[in-house]
Amino acid sequence: MTPADPLDTSAVRSTPRPPDPEAPQPRRSLDTSRLVVLGFALLFAIGTLGFLASVLNHNETVAAPSPSASAPEAAGAGAAVLGEATQDEQFQQASGSPEVPGSPLPSVAPAVSPLPSACPDVPIESPAASPAASALPAPTALPVSSAFLAPTASMAPTASMAPTASVGPVPSCPPTPATSVRRMPFVPVIRYWETTESISTADLKQALRGKSSDWSRVMISAGDRGAIAAALDITIDATVRDGSPEAIIAAVKQGKTLGLLRASDVEPSVRALAIDGRDLFGNDRVARIGRWPLVADVEATDEGAWDQDATWTMVAGGDSFTDRGVYERVVNRKKGVDYPFDGGTARVTGHVICRACPRANGNSIPTYTLAGPKGIFRALVKDADLALANHEQPTPTNWTFHLQGTSFSGKPELTEIFTRAGIDWMSLANNHIRDYGSTGVANTLKTLDKYGIKHTGAGKNKRQAAKPSYLKVKGQTVGIVACVAVAPASWAGENSAGGLPCKSKETVSAIEEAREKADILIVFPHWGVEYTRARLASQERLAQRWADMGVDLVLGAHSHVPGGIGDIDGTPVFYSLGNFIFDQNWSTNTTESVLLEMTWDGKKLVQARLHPFLTVDQAQPNLLNPRTDDGKALLKAIRNASKAISDW
Repeated sequence: MTPADPLDTSAVRSTPRPPDPEAPQPRRSLDTSRLVVLGFALLFAIGTLGFLASVLNHNETVAAPSPSASAPEAAGAGAAVLGEATQDEQFQQASGSPEVPGSPLPSVAPAVSPLPSACPDVPIESPAASPAASALPAPTALPVSSAFLAPTASMAPTASMAPTASVGPVPSCPPTPATSVRRMPFVPVIRYWETTESISTADLKQALRGKSSDWSRVMISAGDRGAIAAALDITIDATVRDGSPEAIIAAVKQGKTLGLLRASDVEPSVRALAIDGRDLFGNDRVARIGRWPLVADVEATDEGAWDQDATWTMVAGGDSFTDRGVYERVVNRKKGVDYPFDGGTARVTGHVICRACPRANGNSIPTYTLAGPKGIFRALVKDADLALANHEQPTPTNWTFHLQGTSFSGKPELTEIFTRAGIDWMSLANNHIRDYGSTGVANTLKTLDKYGIKHTGAGKNKRQAAKPSYLKVKGQTVGIVACVAVAPASWAGENSAGGLPCKSKETVSAIEEAREKADILIVFPHWGVEYTRARLASQERLAQRWADMGVDLVLGAHSHVPGGIGDIDGTPVFYSLGNFIFDQNWSTNTTESVLLEMTWDGKKLVQARLHPFLTVDQAQPNLLNPRTDDGKALLKAIRNASKAISDW
């Protein structure tokens, strides 16, 4: 930009022009005294105008440069602005208002632009204007020729005249995570409620070539197209879209979409498929990623890498006891302590009204056929690294067998039913824990300790009942707090035995303690309404509070039927797991339930699978096919109960 001619006065039209001493004047005689006075007046006027021009130039220099520019750039920009615009235009640009001729110029604080951040994701606040700059007095407008205001070389802004700002220390940038080439399994994922369990390599290739009619959309992780194509030795069709993990998961949740994710990006809200019958997750997962059919070399950080050795599984079942129908089969009919977990698979063939069943009330019950192999259900529980359940009874020394009724007690020796199936932990926070009083509570604690089953949720008082359980799995510490929100008569007090009340301050303290000590924190509440999948508003409030406190997983019990699945800011809430080892054979809803199988990558939950089952002979769960008959119908009922509380 070329500076304006310092003698160009065409831009200043509103100010009167001072008399030019060099212009021709009429001849008249002057005496000595008049010449002396005129000389002093001219000297005074020239000195005053020079002073004002210096002050005005300094004020414009302070206001013009941007603090984000370097000193040489600021000086050049300041000179250019002064040369390009008139004083009137500069004022209008600074204030947004037209100047009133003859009025004082306002003091305009220098505009301070935010400093550009040296770190991509670290914002820096705009610095405050320098007090020295804003403290300069505002000059008064005078009828002065623009020739006196035009910049000269000696009046150009210098580095020392640039505005100062209080920026504070420059924050150090967080280190950029280093990446390296890693072996990465890629996992096909579909909507959570789909019942497909596996896809063949051939079908996967067809989908990636754009030739599958099974999916409306196929998406792969952005940046991995070449690696996936090379691993499968195919050309991926242009109709296959790239996307971030979040975009792929969102699309998969809408249905009719097949996604292909890095294993480290898989979440429990979608269903991961096996490939050629091989699973990357679950109890039957491959031991090494070399056995997974789709592995490619990709750039990944340490956090984004995948270590199959770090994966582990947890299973969780609902309400369990050894009284009534369970005792009748195991002891009276001499089927033995292994009978409850010896189930295989079942197929529902129809439904009938059981008029002889207690509490039938017109409910239908399934008719079924059984298939093997024997012990599949036991393997599902025992093969997990951690197995949890609700212990819906006391085990007092003065136990009594009840063929019917709602007062329970378990023979202490029948605790072996659970230990032989690999149960590691049981909740004692339930509405039946005080069925045999304080002595029954104390006896139950001793029984589970004797059989090596960890527990929490009940004690001789609230303080003991609130002590969290801690379990070690694959280098992770799992903390569990159990509480009961129903039947206040079963609650522990300051000096009385019972279950831990969910709304007590002791529960809050227990969760806070466990959050500090554990890598994974689970709350196991006994809550809700029996025999319904519906949840209460009070349950949702409690779950929200626990999620806000950092709880990773909520596993509910009490209703005896499986409930909905909620998702509160990434915290899964299984409102009810239904029955586990229980005898309520008088309705379809109470005889059909689910076993929850979860896969963790270290402390991150990556998959949560529901295994539907049918309890036969009042004591034995047998797995149902999730793709047919009542298995499919049960999962649909749970999905309907989940619609308003999660987007799974």
